[in-house]
Amino acid sequence: NCGAIPPDLVEAFFFGHEKGAYTGADKERTGYFELANHGSLFLDEIGELPLNAQVKLLRAIEEGEISKIGGTKTIKIDIKIIAATNRNLIEAVASKSFREDLLHRIAVGVLNLPPIRERHGDINPIIDHILESINKKFDKGYGWQHKKLSAGARNLMHQLSWRGNVRELSNTLTRAAIMVTGTTVETDDIRDALFSVDNSQKDNNKILNRSLGNGFSLTDVIADVARHYLERSNEEAKGNKKKIASLLGFPNYQTASNWMKKYGLK
Repeated sequence: NCGAIPPDLVEAFFFGHEKGAYTGADKERTGYFELANHGSLFLDEIGELPLNAQVKLLRAIEEGEISKIGGTKTIKIDIKIIAATNRNLIEAVASKSFREDLLHRIAVGVLNLPPIRERHGDINPIIDHILESINKKFDKGYGWQHKKLSAGARNLMHQLSWRGNVRELSNTLTRAAIMVTGTTVETDDIRDALFSVDNSQKDNNKILNRSLGNGFSLTDVIADVARHYLERSNEEAKGNKKKIASLLGFPNYQTASNWMKKYGLK
């Protein structure tokens, strides 16, 4: 985990050091690169590496050799580098926090894994796997009741944006399962387990959970939603009716024109 290594120790962790190379180096250390020789090295959170460490990493990859701190000989290495990050490295290059030459050196086969909020089809199996793991973990004979998830709670978990990705989803479900007294985790249990309701969920509540009666108008709610998406599509399409129709799933540009006219948009 590159983000967990102290910046001044990255070189020692990666390449190792000789005994007495610096204060506290009371014995020789073999670095990760040498340990992974003729195999694979997984560099998690590579985007967190400081720039000076990126230079040394690039040199080791390009030259295929390393030197321990305090050592005088080079060690040939032949390893595959697998790297992962939750940062946008192209943006990091633009902001000068990640080296462009290193990006091009490691970005050979790139696999982009979108956050779970963009993979709705994956949420159910992820929830089921996590819930099964929770039940196995706590089923130690301490009065634990096997927990299941209600349909409403599952629907709520589909609506949330999960900015903390799978880790946030897992921890939220774990908190809810621990705190619930029965066997079923309900919608309110998930809400109570959230540290904070994110902005997108607040926006959803404005639309989906308005109080009925007291002047409530479904027509007005539908109009607000329609006007919102019509304005967004109009801006993105720069007024092109065919593109607006395509963005909104209308069959043709005339339908888009009719909707815009209906809601007072040009």
